[in-house]
Order: sequence, then C-alpha cells, then structure tokens
Amino acid sequence: MVRVTRKGIHFLSVSELLARQSPSSSSLFMLARMAREWSVFMRQPVLPRHSKHHPHSWLRHVTLLRALLVGATLFVCWGYTQLLVRYGSISPAATALFTTAYDGRLADDLPPMSPPWRPPFRVVVSLTTTPSRLDKVMDSVRSLTRQSLQPDQIYVNIPEGPMKRHPERSYDETEIPSELVGLAPLVKVNRCMDDGPATKLLGALRLEDDPTTLIITLDDDFEYPAELVASLAWEAVAKPDDALGVCGWGMLPMWHEVGVVPAYVPYFMRPRGRYVDILQACCGNAYRRGFFSDVEALADIPSVCVTVDDVWIAGYLRTVEQRHSALISKRLDPSDPEWKKEEARSSERQMTLSSFNHEHQVHYKCVQALEEKFQRRWTRNFEE
Repeated sequence: MVRVTRKGIHFLSVSELLARQSPSSSSLFMLARMAREWSVFMRQPVLPRHSKHHPHSWLRHVTLLRALLVGATLFVCWGYTQLLVRYGSISPAATALFTTAYDGRLADDLPPMSPPWRPPFRVVVSLTTTPSRLDKVMDSVRSLTRQSLQPDQIYVNIPEGPMKRHPERSYDETEIPSELVGLAPLVKVNRCMDDGPATKLLGALRLEDDPTTLIITLDDDFEYPAELVASLAWEAVAKPDDALGVCGWGMLPMWHEVGVVPAYVPYFMRPRGRYVDILQACCGNAYRRGFFSDVEALADIPSVCVTVDDVWIAGYLRTVEQRHSALISKRLDPSDPEWKKEEARSSERQMTLSSFNHEHQVHYKCVQALEEKFQRRWTRNFEE
C-alpha cells in the first residue's frame, strides 16, 4: 500500500498494513490469504515429480483435492453399506425397486361399527413364549383380550420339556401364570412340541382344521393396538388368497456377504398396502389355515432357519404354496411393555436375536437352505 506524506511517497509493508488494520479485519485478511494458499496447494498434483517429467500423463490431473473428494466419497459409501447391512434400507428408492404396489383397502376403510361386524370365518390368534418370558407374557395376552373384534380363540403355545434352541433350559421349570390359566375359555394354553419361534404358527395349525380359518400370529413381547385383529380380518375378507401383515420387507440383493438386506416400506408408500417378500410376526401376520397343505414339511425347519421363522414361513408360502405376502395400509404398530423398556435401558442387556441374525447372515443362509430343501427358487417381488 502507498502512503503520500510531506516527505514523499512511503510504501507500507504487509506488517505495517496489518498493524494499522482493526483486529477483525486483520483476521479476515489472514483467513483469506490462508484460503488462497490452501486452494493453490490442493490443486497441486498428487505426484508432482511424475507430472513434471510426464506432462501428458493422466496422473497430472489427479490433484490433492480430487484425491480427497474420492476418498471421502468412498468412506461415505462404505459407511452407508455398513448401516445397510446392519439395519436394512428405509430408502423410498429401494422400496420402489424391491417391493410392489398392492390393491388392498385404504387406511380409512374400516369394518362397520353398528351393528358390530364379525367376519364370516373363524379368527384365532396364536403366539408362543420361552421359559424366561412365561412370567411376562401377560402384557401381550391382555392386549389381545381387549381387541375391538374379539377372536374366537387365543392360543398361547407353551412347549413341554427342554427348549429346542437351548436344551439346558426347560419349560417345565417355570410355572404358568395363574392369570393366564384363568382367562379360559377365550385363552387356551396349548402344551405342545417345541418348533422354536415357529411354534406360534405350527401350534395353531395342528389344532385348526377349517381351511377358511384366519390364524393371526404375534410375538410375546409387544402390546398390540385394539384394532389389530379387526383390521387384519377386514382385509382378509377383501383379499382371501394372500398372507397379510402390518410390517415386513422386500429382499434387497447385496454384493456383500450378507446376501440380502431388508427394504422396509414406509407408510406413505402403501396407500392400499404393498407386496413384500417377508412378513414380520412382531407386528401381526394373518394366514388362512388352507394356505398350509403340508404342515409336516413346514415343521421340518432347517437349523439355520429356526431363529428366522418369518423368513422360513414366507419362503414356504412362496415356493411351495405359491402364495404372495402383502402389508396392509393401516398403521398398527405395537408398543413395548414396561419390562422391555427397562431391559433396553439396562447396561447388562445381551445381544438381541435380531442383531445376532444380521451379524451372522442368518436371513440369507435360510433363503439358501429353503431353496435347497424344496429344490425351487424363491421368486422375489422385484423379479415378477
């Protein structure tokens, strides 16, 4: 900078210029200068000596900035893949690609209230439990006794003897809650053989004979909304040939060793429901008894599929019975009982079964075992 004085022209040095500026202006000036220098530096080739001796090489275009951007992109892709493998996808794009539209009832299409509606077929609800949860199952059962459409029967399937998955534990060591026994005849305690988590369905299949009977399967660690049974039965009237559920997913194929990951369906993408590959019993699934022509084949579960009974049942229906699975449009998410919330807050809680299945690629291994057992390929929704 030039300053004119009585003694002549005086050139200010950078240090003098900075000294005359306010602190804020000085800081801005320094930041701008650093930004320019950093910009010049980042545009330098990654291999300057190579670029100098080989001016026509493509490597001269590989600058530090471009290398940094490529590295950041790869890191983001890797991180997204890890999340995808562990938790599945909620991307609308994945949902659109790997599930298909369904022409079921609208969310506000409800059964008539007056006179009280009942379906023209029998409706039963079925669940199973484990020795460690026998004293906690009542939260789920109570929510089922308070349904707006009371089921004709509620089966609580309690196996006898040692557990299939953990033979060191026995069902006979835990007392059945007296409150549960006292809910008869609406609630029937069915002492049966242990088929693992699939006991929730197989227990009812062995007791029900009418092919039109609707069997609604549930888990034992949720409280269910009062409209669940009525909503599934109402949908089954309109769609008698499909397996129905409240939550589920399409199979998203992966190059990763996990094989497939869930493509979940957000509610805004199922105005009339959505075809999926797998229904999740945690929210409630509905099947006609007639969907299962070979109960013994269904009960012959490969060991790798025991902990992913939802995958096994859906695969059996698709490959053996040629049945489709679909989500209904209504939002009927279950809620956690208080004991489950406390377990989630506990620092001593163990890995959940869901986390174990994802970590050990159990879903894809079960798909492979099912296709090998029945010698048929499981046709995915996106392939039709």
